[in-house]
Amino acid sequence: MMESSKIMHEKGLEEFEEYATIGKWRVIKDFTVVPIAYHAEFLNNDAELRNLHDAYLKFIGAYPEKKKDFTKICDYIAGEFARVVSNDERYKYKITGAFSQILYSMGAEGIIYPSAKEDTKGYNIALPPNTVDTCLKLEKVAVFRIKKRVEGFISPFLYCDKFQQDGKFIWEEANMHIPPYYIEKRLAGTK
Repeated sequence: MMESSKIMHEKGLEEFEEYATIGKWRVIKDFTVVPIAYHAEFLNNDAELRNLHDAYLKFIGAYPEKKKDFTKICDYIAGEFARVVSNDERYKYKITGAFSQILYSMGAEGIIYPSAKEDTKGYNIALPPNTVDTCLKLEKVAVFRIKKRVEGFISPFLYCDKFQQDGKFIWEEANMHIPPYYIEKRLAGTK
């Protein structure tokens, strides 16, 4: 929610409501994820990101005929992934989308990169539909209503942990107010 929520990032929204759908997925088949972590600001702040960068260099090393070109544009591309973009300027992510498609065509099954909006405190993962369909299994889904008046609050709206045989959701209403940390615990299956 921190990446996409208007409430969390836009000032001046005195009365606003939005919904967030969060799912718990189980990995049922291993897959290769390419890290994009070359941006100098990120590398200086985090040893784990330096390790991700090393893994990225190893991935492009498998394509020696393209390694020079990849290395040349790597800093530029990483800067695009590190760009903070407002909700009304999402079109500025076109370059990252196009680059992701190139990596998918070369065998990458996903891309992981630091969250620019959260100052690299978290990661985003982009997966193409085929990876989701063949490597993941959806176990639980929750829809949360997020409201902002003077201060924001999150409340559960719908919950699903049972599916019909054809994969369709069996929704349950969740008419209670809960603190935000509960979302993560509920999806993780802990009390």
